[in-house]
Amino acid sequence: MLRGVDLKVHPGEAVAIVGPNGSGKTTLLRILATLLRPDAGRLRLFDMDPRRAPQAVRARLGVVGHESFLYGGLTVEENLRLFATLSGAAPQRVEELLHTSGLWPRRRELVRHLSRGWQQRAGLVRALLPRPALLLLDEPFTGLDAEGTYWLHRVLLDHLAGGGAVVLTTHRPQETAGLCHRILRLQEGRLVPETESARPPATAPPPGHGRMPGFWTAYRALVAKDLRIELRAREILLSMATMALVAMVLFSVAVGLDPQVVASAGPGILWTTFTFTALLGMGRAYELEQEQRAGWAVLVSPVDRAAILSAKATSTLLWLLLVELLSLGGFAVLLNVDLGSRVGSLGVVLLLGSVGLGLPGTLLSAVAAHTRLRQMMLPLLLVPLAFPLLIGSVGATAKVLQGSPLGEAGPELRVMGAFAIILGAASLLLFEAVVEDGP
Repeated sequence: MLRGVDLKVHPGEAVAIVGPNGSGKTTLLRILATLLRPDAGRLRLFDMDPRRAPQAVRARLGVVGHESFLYGGLTVEENLRLFATLSGAAPQRVEELLHTSGLWPRRRELVRHLSRGWQQRAGLVRALLPRPALLLLDEPFTGLDAEGTYWLHRVLLDHLAGGGAVVLTTHRPQETAGLCHRILRLQEGRLVPETESARPPATAPPPGHGRMPGFWTAYRALVAKDLRIELRAREILLSMATMALVAMVLFSVAVGLDPQVVASAGPGILWTTFTFTALLGMGRAYELEQEQRAGWAVLVSPVDRAAILSAKATSTLLWLLLVELLSLGGFAVLLNVDLGSRVGSLGVVLLLGSVGLGLPGTLLSAVAAHTRLRQMMLPLLLVPLAFPLLIGSVGATAKVLQGSPLGEAGPELRVMGAFAIILGAASLLLFEAVVEDGP
């Protein structure tokens, strides 16, 4: 789509890129935003290679897309405070921008309830939080009324006056009048100059007030985000709990109450229920990142990729453990099994098995999200990969249910632990490659 693109932007300069739909404008911005790796050529931002210093580059970027890049299940203020944490911006910066943008009266409204224009304005405020050196704006005037357009012009002119740079795409070049120094047309994959005015005098780019947050700072913020959204909507947990209870009822009807049949089939029943409940939860949890493309905003933040994956896996694990406790109760009641003193040992097995599923399941939910048969792909990818882990989980659960001490399940627990470590490490290493195309 893009070939022979040569673009250099100076501090204090604004460049508009125009072209018909499908010409590659958004693709170019995604490459500049480090969301997409180019197949060939060289990309340098702030005289750095994004592949070698990704977090340092992202700390100086502000990105706005067609969608708001905000979580629909959070309020405007909750979104901005989240991304202030992820970009290292000062907390008072949130209140400052809420006032200057006119969003203060709407700060407690859920983003999904805002009009298109207010969502766009909130997305622009998110990008401005760290005072970035380079703003990348995809159709930034879309949805804005006259007041919003005037506000955006004023903000961008102040940004340019401070030494910041802007690259934006638009279908209407007249909207950039008095703002952009160059207008380039993207034609047959190449940038062709259309109009050009005097470039601003060379200045140093703004240093930016964003910092790279530590692993645990980003991890806590992302887990808290997932918990807040789910406790407000109760969609994932309710879906998982319903599926688990339905599965338990169906299995109890099929198996009956024969103690010998229950003893032999019980471990498989439990882990079949847990596995498919986990698959449902992982798929639904990843859908949160795709609404309004909020996950892209996380990816262009200067956050360790391991923190992003670990946080998403942790929030899913918490819901899974709650559902597993509920399922154990259903198992005991419906199949007349006295768990008694075995609950503690069962908890250790369930925790280890669930942790082993967490990271690879979260990674593969991102892979499956990019396929047409996303609902089918996740189980087809995860179950074969985690089969040794599941075999160990079923074996350890069987020994515990038979009344054996946990120590006798040592071989199975070692298999589970080994595969949990291998799959977890591989997931952390592969996550960067998987999310190059965005969540």
